[in-house]
Amino acid sequence: MRRNVIITVIISLAFLALGAVFWQSYLRFGEACRDLGLSVAYYFCELFGAEYTFTPTVTGYSSVMQWDILLPSDFAGFTDAAGKYFSLLISGENFSGYWAKVGSILGIIAKVLVVALPCVLLFVIIVRAMYRRANTKHNYDTLPLRIFKWLARWTYQPIKRTVRSYLAFLRRQSWIVVCWALLWAFHLNLASVVIGFFAYYFYFVLSFDGANLYVQVCKLLIDLQIIFRHFPWWSIVTVAWLIFNRWRKAVAINRLRHFEARNCGFINELPIVSISCGSMGKKKVRPEMA
Repeated sequence: MRRNVIITVIISLAFLALGAVFWQSYLRFGEACRDLGLSVAYYFCELFGAEYTFTPTVTGYSSVMQWDILLPSDFAGFTDAAGKYFSLLISGENFSGYWAKVGSILGIIAKVLVVALPCVLLFVIIVRAMYRRANTKHNYDTLPLRIFKWLARWTYQPIKRTVRSYLAFLRRQSWIVVCWALLWAFHLNLASVVIGFFAYYFYFVLSFDGANLYVQVCKLLIDLQIIFRHFPWWSIVTVAWLIFNRWRKAVAINRLRHFEARNCGFINELPIVSISCGSMGKKKVRPEMA
């Protein structure tokens, strides 16, 4: 229990320290709260016909986060850029350039295959030659297996026990995970996205300013750029391996269940067989069979 508490404190302090990296998210959250406050004030002033001198700021871009997305700043510029894009997309020059690029990529792939295929074939031949010989060392661990067991005893098994124990601790203390999730919601600017949605909602229900929807989409992309900028793309390999590992286990279990069902079906199709066991003279054989 003490070890799990210490690990939790260390992780929590590390998460808090990472707030210095995501300082823009907190400034943007303050700006989103200002937008929400002005939008709510605009909503009630318009609803009750009260006079006001302020202007809702939710219709403008953020002054905290810079414009780093590849989109025009207004809808007119977007339609103009989209027209130019599609006119270039169907041009003959673009078509010929596309297939020239495809040809160069296929040439590179062909060169890689020429080098890789002999290596793969050689590796397959070596592996098949190694496993072609029958195993005569029964009940005896091979050298690679002994090395793996030794390494697992001092590295994998202790780490696995610690991780499983800590995950069980987090399941019992679910409020810790909730606090971490809220903290990362502020780090990754997701809290600003939620506040910004409500800010535009209170502004839109009375203004019906549909032309400003494009600006809100661009603001959403600007707010989400923190996630894409700091996302650990290397973790995709780990996630892919976990998914593959889960898939192969499911395939193996289904295959075993299939063969077990076949064995059960074969046994059920067999006729009933009665066997009488006993010593000599116990009249196991009926008279008509003697």
